[in-house]
Parts: sequence; C-alpha cells; structure tokens
Amino acid sequence: MRIAKIIIPILLLFTACKPHKLVLKQSSSVNDGPILDPNKKFNTQGEVEKYWTEELFKQKYKKEKFDRYNGEVKVIDSNHILFDKMTVELFSDSSSIKNLFTSGVLYPKMFVPVYDIKVSGLEEITFVNHSDTVRRFTFDVFNTSFSNPKVYMMNPVVYYIELTNTKASNKTDLANFVKDAELTFFFEGGVRM
Repeated sequence: MRIAKIIIPILLLFTACKPHKLVLKQSSSVNDGPILDPNKKFNTQGEVEKYWTEELFKQKYKKEKFDRYNGEVKVIDSNHILFDKMTVELFSDSSSIKNLFTSGVLYPKMFVPVYDIKVSGLEEITFVNHSDTVRRFTFDVFNTSFSNPKVYMMNPVVYYIELTNTKASNKTDLANFVKDAELTFFFEGGVRM
C-alpha cells in the first residue's frame, strides 16, 4: 500500500505533462546564459536544448583565444589523463575528446580549479556551425563534491566550446580538425537536469 501511495502520484504527474518548458538550469556563474523567451513552448527536450544553444551563440558569443595547457600531460590508460596532480576520466571512446585533452586544448583547471573531473559525450553542434574552419561542440563534465573530492556530483555541467582550425576544409575529418585547432569559445552552460 505504501508503494502505491508513492507510485500513483508519480504516474499522474507523467500522464498530466504538458509540452516542455525550459528545464536546463542556467548557470549561476560568471557566464550567465542567454535571455530566453519565457512564453516559448516546446514539444521535446531536444527542441529546448536546440533553442537554448542557438540563443547562446546569438547572444553570448565572443571569439577569444585560449592558451593550451603548458604543463606535463600523461596518458595513464585509454580513459584517464593526468595533468600534474589532477585527473580527467573520459566516459567516451571518442578519440576526438581524448585529443582535446592530450593536446592541452582542454584541461581540468578550466572547469574546476582543484579537483578531478569526469567528461562524457562530446557532440558536434552542427546546426550552429557555418564554416569549414570553425566547429562547435557540447559535452558534459561531472565535478567532484566540494565536501568530499572522492564523490562525483550526480548532475553534470554542460559546456559549449568552439574550435577554430584555419587549415581545415570541408574534407577535414574531426580527428585532424581537432589536432590543429585552437579553442576560441568556452562557455559553462549550467547543470543538466
């Protein structure tokens, strides 16, 4: 009977759902997200995220140049990379995201100044890419708890980046694009719910 009291309200919640509103929590950091139309309606979470991403690049985009990591980078195994005393664990077999870290384009102190991180899901955002020499991506970073650095937070923070490779063409594959690319945009989007 106790289980029914818990499950029935949950089932009612799902059956009473209306079209999606924005559920990606915006960052409360220095990188505040774009201003969004609160009356806009969406049918899927994918539509929400696409709208948010388009608005982000319309409103917050500023091309910059970020320096590469200049310390020692050591590949521990296929999923772990060591930067001095901080470790990046990759949840993906993608050689592209691994190359971003091993080449020093991305490194742990960009995300959190003290602790290890776990990274997953590098995804190219093709609907906001308008050039052969510029590609934009999103991925998730799981940070450790501040109170216990051995415990990772349940919800990841979503990041948006832009890579620029002036040597690239429409025939350049992703691995070669990343190899010679510079980081030209870096944005903390917020907590993925």
